[in-house]
Amino acid sequence: MPKWHSKPLTTINWKLKIPISKSKRKILKSPPESSAKKITNLENLSEKIQNLIENDSMTNRGKLNGPAVGGSKVDYPTAALLGATKADVELMKDRTTEIEEHFSLLEQVAQQRATKWRITPNIWPVKGAITSHYGERLDPFNGDEENHLGLDISALYGAQVRAPADGKVIYAQRMAAYGNLLIIDHGNGLTTRYGHLSRFIAKVGQKVKKSDVVALVGNTGRTTAPHLHYEVRLNDRPTNPRDYLPKG
Repeated sequence: MPKWHSKPLTTINWKLKIPISKSKRKILKSPPESSAKKITNLENLSEKIQNLIENDSMTNRGKLNGPAVGGSKVDYPTAALLGATKADVELMKDRTTEIEEHFSLLEQVAQQRATKWRITPNIWPVKGAITSHYGERLDPFNGDEENHLGLDISALYGAQVRAPADGKVIYAQRMAAYGNLLIIDHGNGLTTRYGHLSRFIAKVGQKVKKSDVVALVGNTGRTTAPHLHYEVRLNDRPTNPRDYLPKG
């Protein structure tokens, strides 16, 4: 008889809780017909959870994907699957073991996905219209062509600037054309920059959570009007912030 693990499943897709150990004990004590029904219900639930993970928008956009792996950990003889050599109850026990292991795997995937979601800058740092996009543009002061390293987001002076992901403030001071500049390190090579600020709320060394207010919009540095200059960098190389942000 397989040795059951006592550790319960906690969270799947951050909302759904499934007590593995209780369902397992009930299956072992139930008659074959009842056990078969319970296994079918577990399989259906497993499929629903799998669909939630597979249809996650961030996953489909390629931001949170990991290596593609899988497979059955139980060696089912073909004859057993056809019902010729193994008793149904033994086959159901094996299937129960595999379902439990699958739930455990889904839990790990969901937890890893939740962690990556928290440290991915996927919410807008401030509400407003984009007045200058990432990439090539004409310099607003002299009309020369230049490469814009981030987004300019129009906002009222003093509007709250929020952290788009969990991280740690590593820089908060005046820096040339940026004016008052704040930088957050989100780990895994991801950093975000916030320029032209009027005031720093978060301090260097402070850990911040997604949506925490870290600064206020200003008009410092090389700027024509109050707005937020926002950059996302991967391994200190500028990348388009729109690749991480929701549409709209």
